Amino acid sequence: MATRSTTISSQTAGDLATMSPVLSKPCPKPKTSITVYVCVNTSGRPPVVQADVDAVKRTGAVSLGVKPTDKNGQVSHSNIDVDSYTVTVTLSGDNLLKYAWGGSDDASESSTKSAAADSLTFFPFQVILLARPKIKVLWQEDDTPVGQVKVQLSPNIALTDTADEVGIASLPDATRGLRPKSYDVLFTFPSKNVELMDNRSINVTENVQDPYKFHIRKCWVEFVVTDNFTLPWEEADYVLTYPDTHQETGSLAAKDNGKVRKDVPPGEYKFELKLITQPQWSTSSAEIDKPLKVKVNASGFAASDITFEIYDACSPSGSALDTATASEIKEGVAEADWTPTAVKLDKVTSGKIVFIAKAGKQAVTSPPVEIKGKRVFNVTGPDNGPLETDLLLHFTNGVNVSARSAGGKAEPLVPLGLGLVSIELSGQAAVYPSFELAGGSGKQVCYFPPST
Repeated sequence: MATRSTTISSQTAGDLATMSPVLSKPCPKPKTSITVYVCVNTSGRPPVVQADVDAVKRTGAVSLGVKPTDKNGQVSHSNIDVDSYTVTVTLSGDNLLKYAWGGSDDASESSTKSAAADSLTFFPFQVILLARPKIKVLWQEDDTPVGQVKVQLSPNIALTDTADEVGIASLPDATRGLRPKSYDVLFTFPSKNVELMDNRSINVTENVQDPYKFHIRKCWVEFVVTDNFTLPWEEADYVLTYPDTHQETGSLAAKDNGKVRKDVPPGEYKFELKLITQPQWSTSSAEIDKPLKVKVNASGFAASDITFEIYDACSPSGSALDTATASEIKEGVAEADWTPTAVKLDKVTSGKIVFIAKAGKQAVTSPPVEIKGKRVFNVTGPDNGPLETDLLLHFTNGVNVSARSAGGKAEPLVPLGLGLVSIELSGQAAVYPSFELAGGSGKQVCYFPPST
């Protein structure tokens, strides 16, 4: 606002009456200027064009208006009021895909400065250049490209699938670039039967141009089956256990020349022929009502696949006398608990039993083992009183059993199913005494005629 002033000099009173007032010129307010510069933090500091710049005066929070940076990456405001200004630069469109602020992934960054009178205040902003890495997948054998591979960078950055013609995966056009740093690379191959040959991490730089190369190779396993004379087996069933523990079964044929080859995922594999061999008893002599184990060497089978059928040693066919199933396979040996009883083995006539172990197409017969049961003999002398003496029992099949009668009773273990032919008593006149069965009880009652 203009002010009114009056100048009075030493004049006479008459002169004062003729004086007029004089107005002074207004005092101009001080002004200032600001310039905003946005560039890339790389060699040469190239400008960022079309970044949106908004400058807001502190007093009244008045915006000077949003302007895009020019070809030099600048926005200038001149002849503006002296004040404090907050400048905000916002990346959008292609700029947001290509650049980022050094300390944040936000689209905008701000800076506040005081602009002094009659001066130029400079607001510099720097962005980093984001990288757009490419991944190239090649076969190890001949460096040819591998297509249809899904590629992902950690964490959860999906690239396009590798193209069939070039084997390259890249960031989709609408995906923002990546900050320069180390990334893990994750692959999903169209076939599981391949193995990655290179390190799974990459160190991404802002100026990367060439794709990062990764090589893969096909995986397979091969097993050769021969006999003790190194001749190939022509026929056999097998089971192949994969690293994830699932199993695959198959069969060798004559045309395979003893070889099994499979295209498989990488890992450790276990190959087993489906065989059972070397059946054996846990004892050299079995006894009625005494538990024992039946065993067989086994590979390629589960315990539940293996059964043991019990037979009379002289007739190992037809209906089994009893059957047991393997309960476990430990260190390559399948076994089952079994207890012989008189009822189960009432048809045994040879005094020996065998078992046939069966699994799939396999069947092996054990060696025979003697099976014995207790018999009770009441021995009386000529006076019909208890006789204490040594006995020699003769059975069919030429089997002899020694026994001792204590208090007139002998309880020897005798072969099951054999017929008693004769009894010899030590020191007795009657060498071949008469005898008869006491029917059904398993007892043998002997009578001796008076000695002469």
